[in-house]
Amino acid sequence: MKPTLAALSGILLLIGCGSSGSQPKHVAAVDGTHITNAEVQQNIEYVLHFSAWVDPGSITTPAGMCLGTKVSASCLRLRRQVISRLVEQHVIHAYARQHSITLGSSGHARVEKQVARLVAADAETSSLFNGHLISPGFMREVLSTELLVQKVEARLFARQSRAGIAYHVRKFLIPTGSRAYRQATDLATDGKPVPASAVVREEWVAPFRLTGQLKQDLQAASAGEFIGPVSEGHAYLVVELLGKGHHRYGHPARAALETRYFRAWLAAQVQKNGPQCYDSHTNPMRCQAPAH
Repeated sequence: MKPTLAALSGILLLIGCGSSGSQPKHVAAVDGTHITNAEVQQNIEYVLHFSAWVDPGSITTPAGMCLGTKVSASCLRLRRQVISRLVEQHVIHAYARQHSITLGSSGHARVEKQVARLVAADAETSSLFNGHLISPGFMREVLSTELLVQKVEARLFARQSRAGIAYHVRKFLIPTGSRAYRQATDLATDGKPVPASAVVREEWVAPFRLTGQLKQDLQAASAGEFIGPVSEGHAYLVVELLGKGHHRYGHPARAALETRYFRAWLAAQVQKNGPQCYDSHTNPMRCQAPAH
């Protein structure tokens, strides 16, 4: 596991709450488990300190400014995102408990190794821990949750993400120039000639990796047909469909598909669990979607 911001924002998705008034002890509940204001504030401070370390110019609100009854709109937005993350985290932990998914000894060892690297005196991140901005214990919880999310995701969707329908294509990238569009159009229409400047690449591509008109055209095309031209930066793309079939996806495609399935599953699980939020007087209120 690398020390990235994935642990901060990987599952900040759908549901959040927030209030500009005085904060109650409990700000939300999911499946009978309460989320406390102290938890929320600890996570807010973590996000702000870590983000300021990664990019000092990206954070204009010190962590302390998000305390109290009068806070900025950016603090409220961050608060909603953090509560969203905590709601989803509770859902994931509950699923893991129900299905006996644990980190295991190897997982705990990975986490401890990563924490040790982060707090080491010669590590770039050491100032976060030496200055007591983030505690090693809290970092351990963050990394453990990140690894648990990966394990739940793999348990749910690794098998169905291994293979699926894919297109076998030959791509022709023709650099822009005075005759480039005409050359690309001729190639797409007649299947020839291939311009001398064209970069040709053959590959298998999964449908979910495609967008727009190209995806629609490939779905309707038969083997041997040419599609395009499509403008791609400083080149025109023409695609020849060589065939369709059930194909084992490469690692990037498997990871992308697994994440897509997992996000949809998590959204449904959160909705199913019906999280409850509270206003500043501890009265039940509808959870608000985090502002973006």
